[in-house]
Amino acid sequence: MNIRPTHRLAATAMAGAAGLAIAGFTALGSIFDYPKILKSPTAEILDSYRHHQGAITGWFLVLVVSAALLAPIGVHHGDQAGQKSRFVDNLEHVWH
Repeated sequence: MNIRPTHRLAATAMAGAAGLAIAGFTALGSIFDYPKILKSPTAEILDSYRHHQGAITGWFLVLVVSAALLAPIGVHHGDQAGQKSRFVDNLEHVWH
């Protein structure tokens, strides 16, 4: 199988992002009753958050990592299409 390393890296990042997102939302669903809890009164949400603050914060950080893994994938696919994203173009202006 002749797959370039960048393709393999993109595929690995996509699979990792999906796995982390599934794990994060599953854990938040069991610990915090997310997203159903968002329909609850604010006092109830804050009480539940305080009770499980460490775990909730940790699993939201897992979701942040999952989202961060998607950024390079978008850049990679833009490069494959022969296009640069505005984000990448703006980064080049900042660093040069």
